[in-house]
Amino acid sequence: MDMVNLLIIGILFLLFFTLFIVIGFMMFGKKKRIHNRLEDYFPNLKQKPEQEQKAMLNEFVKKLGEYLPWQLFNRKWEKKLILAGIKLKVNEFMAIRGLVTIIIFTLLMLSYNIWIAIASILIVWFWLTHVYIKIKTKRRLDRSVTQLAASLGTMANAMRAGFSFMQAMQMVAREMPDPIGPEFEATIKEINLGVSYEVAFDRLLERLPNKDLEMVISSILIQRTSGGNLAVLLETLRDTINGRLRVKEEVKTLTAQGRISTWIISLLPIGLALIINIIHPTFFDPLFTHFVGWIMLFFGAIFFVLGWIIIRRIVQIEV
Repeated sequence: MDMVNLLIIGILFLLFFTLFIVIGFMMFGKKKRIHNRLEDYFPNLKQKPEQEQKAMLNEFVKKLGEYLPWQLFNRKWEKKLILAGIKLKVNEFMAIRGLVTIIIFTLLMLSYNIWIAIASILIVWFWLTHVYIKIKTKRRLDRSVTQLAASLGTMANAMRAGFSFMQAMQMVAREMPDPIGPEFEATIKEINLGVSYEVAFDRLLERLPNKDLEMVISSILIQRTSGGNLAVLLETLRDTINGRLRVKEEVKTLTAQGRISTWIISLLPIGLALIINIIHPTFFDPLFTHFVGWIMLFFGAIFFVLGWIIIRRIVQIEV
C-alpha cells in the first residue's frame, strides 16, 4: 500500500474519531449530570451497568444520525422503514448504515486499494441497503396477506358470538403477530382518539399497502353506510383472499423452474469467470488493458442485466 492510501486512511480515522469524541461529550455530559441528580430523589431510576451501556449505545447512534446530512430524505426513508417493519428512526438507520460503510471501506483500503474500496462503498450504500429493505418489505406484506385471511375469519366468528366490530378487531390486535396485530392496534388507538374510520383505515393502508387489504377496507366502509350483515361480509372476504392465495401458490409452483433458471443463467457466467481467473490469472487481462475489451465488458454488463430483467418479468405472473 502506498503512502497516499495510508494518508487517506489516517485522515479518515482522525475525522471520525474527533466526531465521535465531540458527540460523546455533547451527549453523555449533560444527560449524565441530570440523571445523577434525579437518582438522588428517585432511587428506582438507577440502571444496571448493562442497561446503562445499552442506553448509551442507543443514544449515541441516535445523536450520530442527527448530525448526518440526510435530513431532507427523512419522510421518504421513514415510509420505507415503516413498510419494511424496521423499528428504527431514520437518523438511527442512517447512522448504522454510515458506520457499516466506513468499516467496510477501511477494511478494503487496508487489504486492496482505494478504487475497490470506493466501488464497494457505492455497492453497500446505494444497492445492498435498498435490496435489504425491499426484501424485508415484500416478506412483511406477504405475511400480512396470509394473516389477513385468518384475521377476517376470527373477526367474523367473534361478531357471530356477539362482539362488536371494534371488539373483534381488538381481539385480532391482541392475538395476531406482526404485522397485522400491531397495525390493527395502532388503527384502534387512532379511532379511540377521535380519528374517523375513513382516515384511520387510509393510514392503515399506507402502512400495509396491498390489494387484499384495500378490498377489505373498501368493503367495510361501504357496509358502514349501506348496512348489512358484517359477519357474512367478512367471511366472504376471507374466502376470496384464501382463493387468491391458493392461485398464487399454484402459479409459484408452476414458475419455480423458470425462477431457478433465472438465477442459474445469471450466476453461471460469473462463476465460470471466477474459476477461469483462479486457474489462469492473466486470462482476462486483455479485457482490462484494451479499449475493445472495455467496450465488450460494458455491453456484456448491459445485456446481462437486460436478460435477467426480461426473464424475471416472464416468470412473474400477477394474480
